[in-house]
Formats: sequence, structure tokens, C-alpha cells
Amino acid sequence: VEIDAVAQDLLEQAERFTGVLEQAMPAPTLHIINTAGRQRMLSQRLAKQVLLAHWLPGTHGQAALADAVATQQAFEQALAYLQGLPLADAALGTALEAAAQAWSVLLDGAHRGHTPDGREAVA
Repeated sequence: VEIDAVAQDLLEQAERFTGVLEQAMPAPTLHIINTAGRQRMLSQRLAKQVLLAHWLPGTHGQAALADAVATQQAFEQALAYLQGLPLADAALGTALEAAAQAWSVLLDGAHRGHTPDGREAVA
């Protein structure tokens, strides 16, 4: 739990830093790149939270599960934003579709995180 709190603090500092960089750049390019890169972190975070929800006792496990819901919402909001961008390259659209499919597989495992098979799918 302590290590997770330190990791969360580091993440928040990194997000503040990228926010400052985005504000300093006049074009939305950096925001798009940061949003896309953040998707990987969010998918990994969801996996961690689902696993912690099973492994941590009591309120810590419940908090991890609540955090997983927020992470899912953040990922899906960013994915919708990325999918709504006008893409100049068809390969980017294909990559976004593949990401959406992989996310669906991860969510299926996450929703079964209370079972060994679900946790294995998440891992």
C-alpha cells in the first residue's frame, strides 16, 4: 500500500509536468501524443488495481476496486477522444481499433477479477 501511494505521487507529478508542457505548446500535437501514451499507463494501472483488489484485505482492496472504475472511465474517455480525431493515416485508425479490441479483452478479465481465470486474463 505504501509503495502504491509513492507511485501514485510520482504519477501525479509527471502528469503536472506534462500539463505544463502541453500549455507551453501552441498546437494540440503534444496533448494528442500524451493522451495516446497515457493509455498504456492506464491499461497497466487497471490491471494492477484489479489484482490489488483481490490481494489486499478490507478497505484497501475495496479502494483499489473503486480506483479501477475511475481508471476504466479515464481510459474510455481518452479512447473516445482519440477515435474522434481526424486521422490523416488509415494505419492510425487500424491501430486505434486494435487498441479498443485489446481493451475489451482486458475489461473482460477485469470484470472476472474475483476468479483465478479473470486474474490470469488481466495479468
